Amino acid sequence: LKNYIVINRNDFSYNRGNSKRFTYGCIYRLKDYDKGLVPFVYRSFKIEKGVPEFFEHLFLFKYLDRQLRRLISSSARMDGLLNIGEKNFYDVKISCPCNEEQQKIASVITSIDTKINEVGEQLSKLQQFKKGLLQKMFV
Repeated sequence: LKNYIVINRNDFSYNRGNSKRFTYGCIYRLKDYDKGLVPFVYRSFKIEKGVPEFFEHLFLFKYLDRQLRRLISSSARMDGLLNIGEKNFYDVKISCPCNEEQQKIASVITSIDTKINEVGEQLSKLQQFKKGLLQKMFV
């Protein structure tokens, strides 16, 4: 466990590994557990003022990518991690509305995500139903 950091519910961790989906790394929030462990190479932090759900949506929307792109000194190193200094990472600027507006925005986006998931499940069920019908027709 010496290579891990303990984080608490609503803490964030920045994974400096790039991927097809997250070219400049990704920031995730611990939300389903009271405590968690992340590798020491992650940049972990807590939002002191603000609504965690708002910042979660902001980070998943890749809001910081433009700033991170300028701060990363080169592409991934041999170990797959992006070259960004700890101080540089923590110096990024985030403009955000007051807490009340953050809560409203987070609620709207969360409800949209919920609806997208519901429609996705319905679509999947319809595709299975269609598949079943086609199998019965040609058997």
